[in-house]
Parts: sequence; structure tokens; C-alpha cells
Amino acid sequence: MKIFYLGLLWIGGTVLSCQNQNETVPLTNTREQDSLELIQMVADRETAMIQKDMALAMGRFTEDATWINSQGYYFEGREGLKSFMA
Repeated sequence: MKIFYLGLLWIGGTVLSCQNQNETVPLTNTREQDSLELIQMVADRETAMIQKDMALAMGRFTEDATWINSQGYYFEGREGLKSFMA
């Protein structure tokens, strides 16, 4: 009888282990997708700055965007950002 219970315990542990591993797969995919999206955002911004393309540079900002640049200046709204970047 002990062998039967040990077998059930092993099977139950295996099933739970498999379920936990499957739950983390979407998180990994999300991280990869987020990383790729961030890389694309940086590349778009670099291209926009080099080409002085304001439409491309502002494409990722919403109307109510806020931004603090590397020197600590605070900008509020898309129009405020445009005036700084122009």
C-alpha cells in the first residue's frame, strides 16, 4: 500500500511541476516582446533625431505625455516636447 501512495505522490508532483512550468512561458514571451519593442523604439528615436524627423520622433508620445530629459528639464504635453526638440 505504501508503494501505491508513493506512486500517487510522484505522479501528483510531476503533474504540478509541469503545470507550473507552463504558466511561466507567457511571461518569458512577454519579456522578449517587450525587449524587442524597446529596441525598436530606441532605433526609431535615433533615426528621427539623425534625420530631424519630428513626426517620427513624436509618434510614441501621447498628448498628455510628460518627459524629463537627461539634464533634468521637465516637459509636459506633446506640444511642450515638440518645442524642445525643434
